Amino acid sequence: MSDSNRVRISYIEEVTRGTTPSGNLQAVNVTGHSISTTPSTVDSQTIRQDGNNYDTIRTDMVPGGGIPTELIFENADPWIESVFRSSFDSQISLSGTTFSIDASGSPITLDDSGSGLGSLKPNDAIIVSGFTDSNNNGVFLIGGNTAAGSVDIIAVDPDKTPTTEAAGDSVTITTTRLENGVTPKFFSIQEDNDLTGIFRAWKGSEFDTLTLTFTAGQVITAAFNMQAQSEPDISATIGTGYTAATTNEVINMEDGYVGTLIGLNGAAASSAPSCVTSVTYTITNNVRRTKGANCTKFGNGKFTVTATVTAFFSEKTIYDAFLANQTFSITSAAIDPSNQGYALTVPTMRFTGNDPSVPSGDSDIIATFTGTAKVSTVGSDTYSAILSKLG
Repeated sequence: MSDSNRVRISYIEEVTRGTTPSGNLQAVNVTGHSISTTPSTVDSQTIRQDGNNYDTIRTDMVPGGGIPTELIFENADPWIESVFRSSFDSQISLSGTTFSIDASGSPITLDDSGSGLGSLKPNDAIIVSGFTDSNNNGVFLIGGNTAAGSVDIIAVDPDKTPTTEAAGDSVTITTTRLENGVTPKFFSIQEDNDLTGIFRAWKGSEFDTLTLTFTAGQVITAAFNMQAQSEPDISATIGTGYTAATTNEVINMEDGYVGTLIGLNGAAASSAPSCVTSVTYTITNNVRRTKGANCTKFGNGKFTVTATVTAFFSEKTIYDAFLANQTFSITSAAIDPSNQGYALTVPTMRFTGNDPSVPSGDSDIIATFTGTAKVSTVGSDTYSAILSKLG
């Protein structure tokens, strides 16, 4: 017997690509994997009078594949960093009784008489708790105006309408920012099966793709793809022990999806104008693996983000923006029952398609629109996407 339920995937970050450091391996909650090592071969061109193939020669071994996961808070953050070629900033955690909400005009602002908001930046998502009015708590996107004493905020949850509220409550505001960069991260990854005693490992592994999928009625998923330098033949663990995977809850659409914001042609973001049925983000760094005579090298490619959104075709605002070749911004957020989760913001995308075709009679008209990120410069920062860790 070889039972998939007895498999564990774990990893340790490398300092030197391909060299496993000493230490515990970090276990990860996964739903399977498709990692394999694919040989490249050529047939010998040596001529035989009997017409047979003289030999088939292996010219390379290419390890890599996918590791699908369910979205769980802090389950695979280093893998996300690898895709973004960056690292999460230090957490911003603000608390006190000096915070207030001003909803008397537009934009709505989060204010602080103690001038402690200066570390927040446009396109950060924050999670707020402690205000008396529940409409003032939850996940908010930071808008274009930021200062130590006041920042613009936009509620990601379409069911929340912030109200003016004076300071006095004990309020907490947290976020941790990740923006794409150019510094690769690589890992030694191990599979072990405690039933069969089989161990496999992949060294010099770099994650090149993350696909985040938000689909109505489903668990939110985070699917990774990796490329590795080598797969050594091992018979025991490559680590000194194991650190257990997180036990945080799986984030699902029914209870955890906060919402999706869309802003057209540079306008401030607001709730998607029609009912969204799914959002899929594909984030890739286009890492390339190149075989040398006696080495394997990895190169950094272009960081790209694509979005595919399906929504009821009940109004025409987004379709008109597509026809006019406008840009758009998009933010999606989800949290678990402990108010921990993630928000992804792509501040500038160009439409690459919009299809509201009618499939048949007795069916809903669901439009599918797609976009590709273009670079954004906001203040002194240049990036394509921001991932905010909430909680």
